[in-house]
Amino acid sequence: WLIHLNRKTVTRLLFTRHLSTLLVTRANKGLFLAIFLSFFLFIFISPFIEDLVIPNLFFKDLPAKLLIEIIYLIVFIHFHRRMWAATYDENVKATPTVAVILLLIPIIGFIWMFEFYFGYVKRYRDYIIRYGLESEVLPLPLRGLMFYTLPILISICCLFLMLSLSVPEMEWPFILSGAISYIVFLIIVWETCDSVNSLADAMETSKDNA
Repeated sequence: WLIHLNRKTVTRLLFTRHLSTLLVTRANKGLFLAIFLSFFLFIFISPFIEDLVIPNLFFKDLPAKLLIEIIYLIVFIHFHRRMWAATYDENVKATPTVAVILLLIPIIGFIWMFEFYFGYVKRYRDYIIRYGLESEVLPLPLRGLMFYTLPILISICCLFLMLSLSVPEMEWPFILSGAISYIVFLIIVWETCDSVNSLADAMETSKDNA
């Protein structure tokens, strides 16, 4: 009985020590959504308001466009790194930095995005089960489905883009599929921030109860 108790105590201590080394940083949903939504308006709405005086002064300014694109890229990298890092431990092969770099490499990134988004729901579920966390699990029928939908929509968008190079009539299907893809991405940003924050809360609760 004492041996069994000691083994149980040691196992709990080891688990507690390992849990203390894990850190899930909360995601600022409002900030991410504000920046990504602003970029959506900049890309899809600004072409239709070029005749207005005030937008003209801003959207036709090359340094301003470049600045917006740089800010978007920084936030894009930060968001996806936070997304991968939330479920990262020794059981995940790619580090958050490597995962984001692969996502940015042409052609390789197109293939890697399927693993990145498809795998998030599975990594999230496995992480909860592995550490016995009381966190909300992404349900596949609704919220989790978005993570599977986005790479497919991006693939369709790329197909329309290639077709539009030779068939001008395909430009509008490309714009429409791009807009839909970005809306789904905004939903993913919303769900990812909620899931990451839920995981952070569960981690703090587990540390307090350990």
